[in-house]
Amino acid sequence: MAKCNAQKSEYLLFSDTVAVGLSFDNVFPRSRVSSLNFCTEHAKRTCCERRHTDMIKRRVIQEGVAFAHHGSQSNCFEKATRLWCSLCDADVGSGQLKGICEPLCEDFYSSCRDDLFTYDEGNIQKLNFCAVNALHCSPLSFITSSPVEFCNKIGFNVVEGPANEEVCYSGTPSAVRKGEAPKEVAKPATADRKLADVMRQFLSSQWVIVMQVVVFAMFSVFWYRRWKRRAAIHQPDDGPSVTGSHGLDSSSTHQERQRQLRAEKAVARQKGE
Repeated sequence: MAKCNAQKSEYLLFSDTVAVGLSFDNVFPRSRVSSLNFCTEHAKRTCCERRHTDMIKRRVIQEGVAFAHHGSQSNCFEKATRLWCSLCDADVGSGQLKGICEPLCEDFYSSCRDDLFTYDEGNIQKLNFCAVNALHCSPLSFITSSPVEFCNKIGFNVVEGPANEEVCYSGTPSAVRKGEAPKEVAKPATADRKLADVMRQFLSSQWVIVMQVVVFAMFSVFWYRRWKRRAAIHQPDDGPSVTGSHGLDSSSTHQERQRQLRAEKAVARQKGE
């Protein structure tokens, strides 16, 4: 049994910006049925640990949202998920298989030929499922008629020619072809490892995105209210209204004239007497 390849595999898994391979610890493939909750068809004989399947799962969720948005009824995305999970096959992880077999690629293309795809922005060597906010998408058959080109651009090396399970991944997991590997020996969990596992699970959760949106909304409301208060404080004071000011002046002048008239009448009466 070959050891898992500590170098990045020749399989590709596109991240948000570049194509990267999964790198594994330099150990023999193990059965990790109890620790993997994704790509479980490979759990009995795999080089993947939970951190690797979490990476694949994030890709599947990202592309799955786009695929579901356009309402396709094909099994294209189901086959794409199985191919992404093939990165966890023990023979792939150990470098014994150099890519997917051409017949498997052709079957994948046939399932996806009517679904919408788009080129990655600034990279015509990379195809993605049509995103929700994509400006331009086309059916796969309009973009390319070559299954090999499609598989390469979606993220997989293709071994051209007839399927040979000793050279390329045919779609049958090595766990089925060769049986279950020895079970993984549980490592004593240190405090740091426990914390790392908790943080990894937390960051891979979709609830993190929800929490970020809620926090952003709360801060937006807070800063908006603060801005409104500051605007109210710095609003220029127009002073008393003209009408009110004139009204006070008129009233005061009228009272003064009344007093003068009363005084003049009193003086006149005294002179008459």
